[in-house]
Amino acid sequence: MKRLLKICFTMSLAVFMFTGCKSLESNPVNNGPVETVVPSRFEKESLIDKEDGWIYTLNLTQSMDKDGSDSYHFDGYNLKHSTMDGFSGSSSINRFNSVADSIPMLSNSSEYLNDVKNISEFFTEKNFTKAITDKDLAELELTKIDKTDIVVLFNALLKEDYKDVTHNETEYINLPYAGIEKRSIEDKESVIFSYYYTMNTFMRVNLDIEYTDGTFLSDAIANGTATDEQKLLYENLDKISKYILQEQSIVTKDVFDNLEGAEYSV
Repeated sequence: MKRLLKICFTMSLAVFMFTGCKSLESNPVNNGPVETVVPSRFEKESLIDKEDGWIYTLNLTQSMDKDGSDSYHFDGYNLKHSTMDGFSGSSSINRFNSVADSIPMLSNSSEYLNDVKNISEFFTEKNFTKAITDKDLAELELTKIDKTDIVVLFNALLKEDYKDVTHNETEYINLPYAGIEKRSIEDKESVIFSYYYTMNTFMRVNLDIEYTDGTFLSDAIANGTATDEQKLLYENLDKISKYILQEQSIVTKDVFDNLEGAEYSV
């Protein structure tokens, strides 16, 4: 277990080692760098957790043109499986330029693509300003996604505050919006490290173990078959994930030392 935790920490450190920088362009007068002036941009987003590692997200971006319309974007990401048949590849409609190609996404699936488009376009057109029910989605055509989930997503979005995302001042400016990393350990099991990062914020962080039979540590916890050692490992991985979410920062040595049965090493 100590080796697993060491590798989890090393993976998280490697993923987060990105350098921050401001948007700069050349100054034609003295050839020195000057900061680019960018119009203010505000967004808010809601997420719900679904089965088997899926999360559904609904983003609302305010128009930077006073005469323009706000835009909605719906999608789903899997933070458990590094690959899934029919869900991996480059998305043609994803609003992010830097989502890792390998992460399973609803917009990468030919079965879900129309639902993803229809949801985004429907809410952009309707521009609801108050809580909705299933009845408000009567005109929304969906074949794969449950409308109840969309109602929950939108009503949760109403309660969120807008965030100014014009300038990314975090040290993770180059971090892809969503990613999943899988690393094998002596051909016995694999560590899964995944995250969802948007609006300069880590919204979800997941650490899990995949065994050679295709099952996961989280599966053993969920179905009640986990051993005492597995339970302790899961608790420690959960502490690391929660720390990153709470502090919006990479795990530190002090945090790692506080994990029961763990050994810090880099």
